[in-house]
Amino acid sequence: MGIVEKHVVRKGESVISLSKRYGIPVDKIWNHPDNSALRQSGRKPAILYEGDELTIPDLETREESCVTEVRHRFRCLVPSVQLKVRFLQQGSPRSDEPYVLNVDGELSRGNLNSDGWLQVHVPADTRQAIIRLGEEERNEKYLLKIGRLDPVSEICGAQQRLNNMGYYCGGNDGRLRGDMIRSAVKRFQAAYGLEETGELDEQTKERLSREHGS
Repeated sequence: MGIVEKHVVRKGESVISLSKRYGIPVDKIWNHPDNSALRQSGRKPAILYEGDELTIPDLETREESCVTEVRHRFRCLVPSVQLKVRFLQQGSPRSDEPYVLNVDGELSRGNLNSDGWLQVHVPADTRQAIIRLGEEERNEKYLLKIGRLDPVSEICGAQQRLNNMGYYCGGNDGRLRGDMIRSAVKRFQAAYGLEETGELDEQTKERLSREHGS
């Protein structure tokens, strides 16, 4: 099998979104031998980092035998991803609250589950979504930037997760801001029974990724 290209990952891209763009299954891209370094680095198909290099293999063709003068139907599977967001209020799940989800103008309605989770499938190349939560008169709106989460191994990825979970540590620019991020990390460590060092060590990153859900 030849190689189409060495793709340089841009912000917001993942193996899943690239699978849809190139028409190649996620596993064919992710498990290509040239991508072994990415797999070993802790990257995930849904979470890449801007500047990562990914080999995109050739598109495989398939032949089907068909009878002439007869109508045939072929099904094209469109890749999708699960959007999973949890809403809390003062640490407690916002159980069963109604929501309206807007993805590229397509609206869907439902209720959060008993643990405050919204879980739906959206197209793999979705870049953002808008969630209106609660009764309409409250006008509580959240803008989600889908695919913008960086790996937790990167400082900016740890910052994103801390900020998302309410441990504010400044911007998500990959720069350590002294006391601000140390304080946020200490509060997170205290909340989950870790040694309160204020350092983003491997144990803290692993727990941060687990509690964040990605």
